[in-house]
Amino acid sequence: MKRKTKIIIVIGISTAASVLLLMALSYEEHASYECLTCRCRRRTDKWGLCCYFGPSLKVWSRQVIRRSNIYKTLFTTDHQHKWAFVGGYSRYGSGLFSFHRVHGVYRDGSVPLMNDFCGFYETFPAFRDFIQAQIAEGKLTQDQVCRIVELPSGVFQDQNSPAGNSELAIKARRIFDEFNKM
Repeated sequence: MKRKTKIIIVIGISTAASVLLLMALSYEEHASYECLTCRCRRRTDKWGLCCYFGPSLKVWSRQVIRRSNIYKTLFTTDHQHKWAFVGGYSRYGSGLFSFHRVHGVYRDGSVPLMNDFCGFYETFPAFRDFIQAQIAEGKLTQDQVCRIVELPSGVFQDQNSPAGNSELAIKARRIFDEFNKM
């Protein structure tokens, strides 16, 4: 073989070996968070290189925040988020190797599910318009709506619990009844 061909083969083999090594030593992490008050969502993604028994080198990361309708219409821009972990996973290796491992944690119960009021507000523009009209007419304050958003899930069905019997829960049930009559 000619010298040129040998060099090309050596470069090709070393490049392939380097790519496979990088794939084997790669890791990625994804985590999701939700604000307990305004229900915005934050996702963080990281990708890097690591050794199982040594330090890791973060190569790339990003953070994406999805603003909720609740945040956009009810909260000011200086709102301090109360982020709580919702779920995520870590992956080590590329999946082509036998030591590929995925560690996952999904909704672990630390973040309460949205109550019905939040779900309606996030999903239905007509309900958002109705609430904004209630605020404009003075039947409801923005602070009351923000506090209703923070009520636990299922509070509107469970009228026997202290939270379900609270003034806010009763007011929210009246709002639902009024909205449903429209």
